[in-house]
Amino acid sequence: PQDKLDALLAAKNFQSGMQTLRQIEFALFDLLIHSHTPALDYDGILSTLDSVRDDIAIMKTPDYNRFANGFSHIFAGGYAAGYYSYKWAELLSADAFSKFEEEGIFNPIIGKAFRETILSVGGSLPAKTNFENFRGRSASIDALLGELMRYQSDAPKRRFLAGVSCPKCQQMDAVVQVNIVTPAPDEYIECTQCGHREHRPDPNAISAKNHAEDQLIRDAMVTGTSGTVKFKP
Repeated sequence: PQDKLDALLAAKNFQSGMQTLRQIEFALFDLLIHSHTPALDYDGILSTLDSVRDDIAIMKTPDYNRFANGFSHIFAGGYAAGYYSYKWAELLSADAFSKFEEEGIFNPIIGKAFRETILSVGGSLPAKTNFENFRGRSASIDALLGELMRYQSDAPKRRFLAGVSCPKCQQMDAVVQVNIVTPAPDEYIECTQCGHREHRPDPNAISAKNHAEDQLIRDAMVTGTSGTVKFKP
């Protein structure tokens, strides 16, 4: 049932903002202490963590907290100066998957491109090169932030989407979305800077688009050509 699915998705991303800040806190702390020369003493390590928390934490940590003592990831777990890769991997994953969302989840052309530019290449090229060969551009944070914001709450009718740019004027953090969780025929995004609006595509139009894409794929198999049709509201 749709209401149960919505509840599961909302629970999946509950407090995702806090979780993201937590990972950023750990990553910054890790990078700062490993970039310091000469190496910091114990008090210096604790003060560095306190400084990072002062900059980004929303909830104050008790003075007696000694998290750094047990942060084994960066002292005994092989992640020294590399803890940031947890969040970086999430960003790359979301951005790569967004191409499937744009072109069709089961689009065989995109699937083949993913296999040929990333899976089959492996470590023979830098990961950055592999990703850019697949996506056709540098990595963007938009997809990750959009995924985290997608099912936050159905209470507010207008919610800023941090990190999302307006498709018309390209202003960042200027897009608000109406009716976040429960889809409605009049759902739209609106830019607070230029007033640009984009409405949710009509279900019949989406069905027609998917049918057209399927037909193109079938034609490509016969003629050896390829192509895709993108829906424009």
